[in-house]
Amino acid sequence: MADDRGINHSDFVERFRLKGVEQAEAEGEADTLEHIAKRIFAEIVNQSETSVAKAESLARTHERYDAARIKAIKAHTRASVLKAELEAMRIGFEAWRTRNANRRAETKIQ
Repeated sequence: MADDRGINHSDFVERFRLKGVEQAEAEGEADTLEHIAKRIFAEIVNQSETSVAKAESLARTHERYDAARIKAIKAHTRASVLKAELEAMRIGFEAWRTRNANRRAETKIQ
């Protein structure tokens, strides 16, 4: 069923579903990369033979940990962008529904 602008409801629902799956997968990837970064941090701290405070400070500046954190941050950013796109789709759908409801109400009044 398409509206007067040619928007097919079932196509929209499928696009919305696919975007939701993509966003969920991106969030899962981001969480996994965050977990990996934490494991790298812990490994670096545990391998250090200094005080815990100094080992943590060194771990925060370690190249492996930094690279892992950057990957996790980029993945979280991607997931956030997809979430925003999904929300924009939802808002667009709600606006479409409102326009159609208003059009039906105007038709009944006339």
